[in-house]
Amino acid sequence: MPRFALKTLLLFALILLCVLSFPQRAPRSQTPDSLWSEQVTGLEAQWQGLYEAYFGQVFPSQGLNGEEISRRLTELERTTGQRAAVIWLSPQPEELLTLMVLPGEAPLGLVNDGVGAEKLGSLTQAFLAEAAAPTTDRAYQTLGRELYDLLLAPLQPRLQQRRIQLLILCVGPGLRSLPFAALYDGRRYLVEDYALALIPGFNLAQIGPGDLQGARVLALGASEFLDLPPLPGVSLELAAIRQTPWPGATLENQAFTPAALRETRRQGRYEIVHLATHAR
Repeated sequence: MPRFALKTLLLFALILLCVLSFPQRAPRSQTPDSLWSEQVTGLEAQWQGLYEAYFGQVFPSQGLNGEEISRRLTELERTTGQRAAVIWLSPQPEELLTLMVLPGEAPLGLVNDGVGAEKLGSLTQAFLAEAAAPTTDRAYQTLGRELYDLLLAPLQPRLQQRRIQLLILCVGPGLRSLPFAALYDGRRYLVEDYALALIPGFNLAQIGPGDLQGARVLALGASEFLDLPPLPGVSLELAAIRQTPWPGATLENQAFTPAALRETRRQGRYEIVHLATHAR
C-alpha cells in the first residue's frame, strides 16, 4: 500500500476511535478539586441549616471539609478494614450535582445537565408507588434501573476500582424517601453489592467504628394508621429482622406507642433501634 494511503487510513482510524470513545451526554466534571471541596462544605452547611430550621435548634457540627472527610475515611478503613465512600446527591432545578469523597483522595464532582429536581421527584414517587404494590411486570425494576443510571452509574467505575464496600449517602430534598437499597442495575440490587447508610450530613453524624457482637435489637413498626396511608410491608420487615442474629423485642401496630417504646427501653439496653413507620 502506498505510504500516503497508509497514513490517510491510520489518521481516519484515529479520528473514528476518538469519536466512538467520546462520552455521549455524560455528566461533566471540569471543576478543580479545590472547588469541589468547597461545594462539599457548602452543601453540608446548607443542609445543616435546613435541619436546624425544621427542628428549631442548633446542632453541633464537626465542621470537616472535603479533604478532612477523606482523611476520616482513611482512618475508618485502617480501624475497621471497610472501605467507605461518601456521596452527596443534590437535585437542582435543571441539573443534578453529585459529589463524592473516597479515602485518601480529593473530592470528586459531576454535574448532570437536564436531570433536575422535578424529574427526579417524579421518578422517585413512581418508584415508591410500584415498590409498595409490585405488579407482575416488575415495573419497579425498570424505574429502579432508571434511577440507578441517573444517580449512581456514573460513579460505579471509580467505586469498583477502589473496591468500596460501604456507601454513605447524603442526599437533598426529594431523594430522602428513596429506598436506595432497591435501586437496580439490570442484574443486581444495590444492597447486594454495598452496605448502605443514609445520613443527614457527614458533619451531623457520629461516624465511627462500632461493635455489634452480642447486640440486641428493638424493632418497632406500624402498618395501619387513622389518617395516613397504610404501609403494607411493615410486617414482613419486622419478621425479617426477627430472623437476624441479634436477639431483642418487637412492637407492632397497637403495641407500638410512645409509652411502650419508653418502657421497653427502660427495661433493657438495645444497641439497635429500628423504626418502620411514617415520619410523622
